[in-house]
Amino acid sequence: MKVVIFYISLAFVGIAKLLPVRVLYIFSDIVFYIIYYVVRYRRKIVYTNLSDSFPEKTEAEKKIIAKKFYRHLADIFIEYIILYKSNEKKMAKHLQFINTHLVTDALDAKRNVVVVTGHYGNWEMSCFIAKYMKNHGEVIAVYKRLHNKYWDKWFLKLRSKFGATLIEMRDIFRHLISNKSKNINSITLLISDQLPKPNEMKYFVNFLNHEGTAVFLGPERLSKAFDSIVFYATVEKIKRGCYEINFIPLCTEPNKTAEHEITDMHVKFLEKIIQQTPEYWMWTHKRWKRTQQNV
Repeated sequence: MKVVIFYISLAFVGIAKLLPVRVLYIFSDIVFYIIYYVVRYRRKIVYTNLSDSFPEKTEAEKKIIAKKFYRHLADIFIEYIILYKSNEKKMAKHLQFINTHLVTDALDAKRNVVVVTGHYGNWEMSCFIAKYMKNHGEVIAVYKRLHNKYWDKWFLKLRSKFGATLIEMRDIFRHLISNKSKNINSITLLISDQLPKPNEMKYFVNFLNHEGTAVFLGPERLSKAFDSIVFYATVEKIKRGCYEINFIPLCTEPNKTAEHEITDMHVKFLEKIIQQTPEYWMWTHKRWKRTQQNV
């Protein structure tokens, strides 16, 4: 059944990629109506997450955020097709980059770089930075393998389209050690707000009004192990289909920081962004099904 659904979806993508972008966003409006009103895709999870994260907001305010979120979620589905169909010239119309010179300057100075971001805006767009960085060092996107092997292969191809190297999380240290032995500098892209598995190393923070939220220690461990400058990449939605990615320096000397200091920095940075414009974060995730109290 999985393979049948995959090829049906792939056929739809093949047809959709022939359509103009403005027509694709008409489809996005239809997708929003279906997932919000008809299928009611994970609505209970979304409203629970919003209520727990923003207890001070009224029901009317949370409903507005939820609807805006589902409209954005529908746009993300369509933007996968845009990523799939677009070449570098066309993608450049959808993205603006700020402070890329700070990252390339670090790489040119023979420093490794760790770039942290979250499931905010359209995080998949961040792989496009390989176009600007690949002449300065290897661009590595760390990922978790999908359970569906067909979609896993498709997303690997999509995310590496503009020159990024996709490395599984469990293999990233080994890969960077190999790079170091060959004097290859790298920029490592990490999504920081995924839920760690029970057997994975984690740290607990207060995040969006949730005590004991488990977060990965990956960005901090990598930055200290390879003396990497740490940046946060904000992915701000300027208008429909257009994003601005800004590289904000968080830490230039990771080995002079206290334990968990870097983790606290990037978690609080993301939290502030979500609190300012919450509808662009991925509220459908069961982010708090495991906390410090129930691990």
